[in-house]
Amino acid sequence: MEGRKKEKATHPKLPARSLSKKAMAHLLLERADQDEKSGKLNQAIRKYRLLVRQPVLSKQDAPEAYFRLAKLLQKRNQLQKAFIAYQTLIKRYPRAKRFNDSIAEQIRIANFYLEKPDSAFTRILMSNAETAQGMYEKVLTSAPFGYYAPLAQFNLCLAHERQGHARNATQAYQALLERYPDSRLASDAQYQIAHVYMRVGLSKHSQDLMTLSRARDAFQDYLLQCPETERRAQILENIGKINSKESSMIYRIAKFYDRRRSYKSAYIYYNEVLQCQKASQEAMLAKARIEVIRNKVGV
Repeated sequence: MEGRKKEKATHPKLPARSLSKKAMAHLLLERADQDEKSGKLNQAIRKYRLLVRQPVLSKQDAPEAYFRLAKLLQKRNQLQKAFIAYQTLIKRYPRAKRFNDSIAEQIRIANFYLEKPDSAFTRILMSNAETAQGMYEKVLTSAPFGYYAPLAQFNLCLAHERQGHARNATQAYQALLERYPDSRLASDAQYQIAHVYMRVGLSKHSQDLMTLSRARDAFQDYLLQCPETERRAQILENIGKINSKESSMIYRIAKFYDRRRSYKSAYIYYNEVLQCQKASQEAMLAKARIEVIRNKVGV
């Protein structure tokens, strides 16, 4: 019995501190994985946070630890912290197998903020659309020509739209067309350019003829590129609305010159009304005034 005890004592279990730092880190990774699978998310998060601070982690284990940490933070609805964790992975390990997965998750988080309504609190500090904008911009900086870049660029445009930044939105859509012309989102970007211009031009207080003209040109370009589009009927209706407002605005300009007895200028603008919409009420009134002006001043 005494011999057995002595034999057992000569092979003691190695204490944790006798393990190498690399082995300790690998053991911690395994335990974090066990906690995660057991549903002990807070404990797993703590372990992954410890792990990512360890310089001895391998090039495979380190990005995996960051990715798992970010995924758990997402589950806990700590989305901005999760985004930062993904960003750290992307920046430090651009060749990691989790790189594209991390980009995809960042876009998913940004999309959440893009669609989330603002509260009174977020309106004061930073709107959710502005938060989403910053996230899409980081994605595009990290992977400007990656697999998900066209999607990030398109959603960046939407973020500008949600904030009412029409000029930034159209510029961002144009950038998508130039950088990713073969993307399946290119035609949608062309349509959105037209839609943004139309919305601005048709707004109640807008008197910008150039914006209306750009909207019509963009819709016509879209029809040339996508002649079989299911949006055709809607686009033709939109062009009709654009022409109607343009006709009304030009008619008011013609009336302004008419009242000032600047008949030659009035004549020019009345003719433009006829070119915009020949069957409109303004066109009929313009045609009548053209005849009066001809008889009066012989234009």
